[in-house]
Amino acid sequence: MITPWQDRSGRFYPFKAVVFAGLLLPGVWTAIAFGLGGLGALRLNAAIHLLGIWALRFLFLSLLITPAKEILHWARLVQVRRMVGVAAFAYALAHLLFYVAEQSFDVATVADEIFFRGFLTVGLAALLGLALLAATSTDKMMKKLGGRRWRRLHRLVYAIAVVATLHYLQQLMLGEREPIVMLGLLYWLLLYRLLGVTLAQGPLGLFSVVLMSIAAAVLTALTEASLISVASGVAFGRVLVLNFSLELGIRPAWIVALPGIILACAGIAPRYQALTGMKTPSASAVRPLSRRP
Repeated sequence: MITPWQDRSGRFYPFKAVVFAGLLLPGVWTAIAFGLGGLGALRLNAAIHLLGIWALRFLFLSLLITPAKEILHWARLVQVRRMVGVAAFAYALAHLLFYVAEQSFDVATVADEIFFRGFLTVGLAALLGLALLAATSTDKMMKKLGGRRWRRLHRLVYAIAVVATLHYLQQLMLGEREPIVMLGLLYWLLLYRLLGVTLAQGPLGLFSVVLMSIAAAVLTALTEASLISVASGVAFGRVLVLNFSLELGIRPAWIVALPGIILACAGIAPRYQALTGMKTPSASAVRPLSRRP
């Protein structure tokens, strides 16, 4: 059995070990803070919130791996995708279990809450979707389902990301940035899913990724301006202008634009090496590992 810190040949792989440690760290920190009283008086509620946020972050990180692999020409990156996706499910499951604990393990009350409170129903749907993908993520299940059916099933991760983001947004409080940032990153990921495979590999691929990042940022600003305008009564145009200025600090639209632009800049080096025929350890490692892990 291959451990999370080994490659497919069974050798120790430092990159996977670092990623695995990084996936464990938020859970370990939450557990220690919970046990030592570092989460405040409402520690169960705080733990529920933290675990849910990390579940969504890891879900988005798992979706970002494919664009990063294609833009950076880093084939080995895909070796950690499954691990990150399973971590997203583990944190989402812990999120639910802590909620059950907050309800004093009263299953009837939990079921009633999930049925009658829309955001909990949406959250459970996302968790069940993640459970399905985690259960079918093994090599054995991939062979059993067949490559085509397995890939079709795992494309559901985009729908799950939409549902999970909706669950987060339904608890949005005016002025919170992270839910809007997550929505903006979802815009970017969906745009890349629709256009990125073609754009990122074309002659103007990196420029297209930058344009796509700007488009996602604009959509984010429009969404945030709409939500704030409706909730506060402030004119939509005024809110929109503030979103693109730095008068109120760094707004979600700016944050959403950064990952794609950074990826595009980082993608210049492997393309330059390919054009000039330069050989580096990272570039030469891509060719023999370009097949599916």
